[in-house]
Amino acid sequence: MQIIFGCNFFLSLLLPRRRMARMVSSQQQQQQPSGKPGPPPFLPSYGVAIFATTQGNWLFRKAMMHPQRREAFFRVLQDAAIAPPQDDTEAVLSPTIPERLFLALFSSPLVSRFVFECFGLVEGVQLCEAELTVLCAALGRLALKVVCSTGGSFLMTALVKALCPSRFTRGQKTSGKRGRDTETLLKQQHGDNEDQHRATGGGGGGDNEGNNTGSSEQEDKTNGMYEQNRPIHVVGQEYRMSEMSSEWRLIYAVARAFVSGPIPGDTEETEATLSCRVKLLTQHVVACRSIQSLIPFFADTVAQGETDPKQQQESVQNTLPDAARFFDDCSKILSEIANQTGLLANHSYGNYVLQTVVSELTQRTVSGSLIQSILHKVFGTLISTVFEVSTQKFASNCVETAIAACHSLPDGSALLLRLANALLSEGPNQMERVAMHQFGNYVVRRVLDSLTDIATSAFATATPAEVQEACELELQYFSILSAQSHRLRQTSYGSGLQAWVENQRGRLQGAEAEEEVVGGG
Repeated sequence: MQIIFGCNFFLSLLLPRRRMARMVSSQQQQQQPSGKPGPPPFLPSYGVAIFATTQGNWLFRKAMMHPQRREAFFRVLQDAAIAPPQDDTEAVLSPTIPERLFLALFSSPLVSRFVFECFGLVEGVQLCEAELTVLCAALGRLALKVVCSTGGSFLMTALVKALCPSRFTRGQKTSGKRGRDTETLLKQQHGDNEDQHRATGGGGGGDNEGNNTGSSEQEDKTNGMYEQNRPIHVVGQEYRMSEMSSEWRLIYAVARAFVSGPIPGDTEETEATLSCRVKLLTQHVVACRSIQSLIPFFADTVAQGETDPKQQQESVQNTLPDAARFFDDCSKILSEIANQTGLLANHSYGNYVLQTVVSELTQRTVSGSLIQSILHKVFGTLISTVFEVSTQKFASNCVETAIAACHSLPDGSALLLRLANALLSEGPNQMERVAMHQFGNYVVRRVLDSLTDIATSAFATATPAEVQEACELELQYFSILSAQSHRLRQTSYGSGLQAWVENQRGRLQGAEAEEEVVGGG
């Protein structure tokens, strides 16, 4: 039956559209008098048997070797970029066929090689501009539906990585298991105790986590733990849109669909809002992976457009059909993700998207830029809800990522001081509750390490006033935690905080003595 449907598929490619419609109509009329369910018309077999089976894929590849059939195939796909009219019920059938065919093409793993060929990614196959234009035009409307399917999401991510391999050479992963869970498991397996942690000065079973890639952070008494892991700036000339390359045509189309395209299951495109689209993208089990691979390109576009808007407009006016709209689409997507920080922070999938936004925008932040304002929106939400997000599993990891990002931001010291003050804003008891929490203790430890960096002038951008404030905050935290040393020693979550107290005891007690002398004088 599948092979029959496949043959019907190729037959339909060779028949005029009006004749296809008449054949479907006659089949339906013949089925009505008998009252018995007959075989389904061949038109709905688009994308079902051909792309889902090895036999159908073989037939498809054979057909694509014939120029006329290949041309007919892309003529059908061309209509996928056109939204079906909602007021003409007879005209709805024809446009849905190309849409179903296009979605099946991007969702079926067996034909992924064909898609790669169309983007010029297969050696020995010449890129056809007309075919690439058809695919990008359809993606400009249907990319959101594509990435919300399992095969489509994987194919989109693979396309992006294949078109720009230099961006993903460091083993970068989308999503992944947080490092602290792995460290805790290893701690339980090896039976580590608190004395061993204090002897190594490590501070608990999670000192080497807080970063989703699982890379370790070397902690020492100088607390320069973030110096070696600062984000590397990747924005350069090689990523500028100096020509209408395949990757930028893909990104342009995808950004358009993410802002204005239909969502899965949506019957009227006008009902879908930007908020709904971004919520679906960031919280969907597979779509979240695709948008993580696309965020660096969106960030590059916004950063590049802000460098010199006039020069940017002149440089791309002949490469993109509507450069201004492209920049606007990218900025809208990033801004809306920032607006949904409260929803994404503790979402099992959305938190990874939020962390990707923070990490990528940090690398491109310039004082007074739109990117900086987007980051401030994310940080503002996290700081205003610090007691809630610090004690949630996924949200606490977002806070740790934000703290690490502050070490590379122009105003990072000010943001860190805001966060440190927020943890003390409701009194010592609330801070202690977070410090003793299963997840909150990691946040407090990162804050303490950052305060020490600022107070010891290891933070390059900190002003003298900020250094003084950091010293005062350090003393407050030291006094509160020193009074709770017995509790810190009794809990596995407090070992890291106790290690910080012991490491900084000599320096901070000396500072307290100096303050008492000055106050007494």
